[in-house]
Amino acid sequence: MLGDETLDAVQDFQRDHGLIREDADLLGGIAPQTLAAILNPETPCACDPPTISMEDRIVLLVGPDEEGRRSKGKRPWHEIRGITLHQTACLFAEDPNRYRGIRAHWGITRAGKAVLIHNPNTRVMHGNSFNNHDVGLEMNGFYEGVQGDPKTLWRPKADPKRQGLRLEAAQVEGALAAIEWTINEVARQGGKVESIHAHRQSSKMRTSDPGSEIWQKVGLAAKACWGLKDGGPLFAVGGYPIPREWDPSYTRTYKDRS
Repeated sequence: MLGDETLDAVQDFQRDHGLIREDADLLGGIAPQTLAAILNPETPCACDPPTISMEDRIVLLVGPDEEGRRSKGKRPWHEIRGITLHQTACLFAEDPNRYRGIRAHWGITRAGKAVLIHNPNTRVMHGNSFNNHDVGLEMNGFYEGVQGDPKTLWRPKADPKRQGLRLEAAQVEGALAAIEWTINEVARQGGKVESIHAHRQSSKMRTSDPGSEIWQKVGLAAKACWGLKDGGPLFAVGGYPIPREWDPSYTRTYKDRS
């Protein structure tokens, strides 16, 4: 339990950063997103005004009736309930057209452009158990599963000395713009986005996907700003839960496999 002065300071921090108060706060503790923001002060809050407008971030690569190259047909808007975060684990050029072949709905460039590759109501095989209900969002680049631990970086055989990248602030803003656009568009079509997931949760082959930095700066920010849920500390559907290295309030470690 926190003392009165510490609790007051935490609540001031929450108010200043637009964070949501949860039951943990009312009981004298610190909610997960608040703790993550305190531990990562350089992380922009999802509710902060972006330095570049959403209109300048979004690149609509597909029209309302166009099917992307990775399309598996349409799905009802009311079946869209979440967003799954990924990392590309390779590096794409900034040209939005280079993203057309990605098996996801969004590609977020290093410079912060949010490229809509497939419309949200297009069924795309991007996230294993999340395919039917989630929109896939790919962050361009290769990132360590646990930031600061090179052993958690996936390396292809052709590049065994690869070093992990760090997220650009603009890329975080681009991802949050894509999430906000998706939430609004799904709602406009009569559906509701309620969840934010990591590909790790649905695949035992993707333990580092999307990685701790992406999860903390995009996933936790989406939870804080829009109230999205990740399923909780033990939630996984064919993969592994969110580890405590990604969310300090959770208990499973990155290496836990059960």
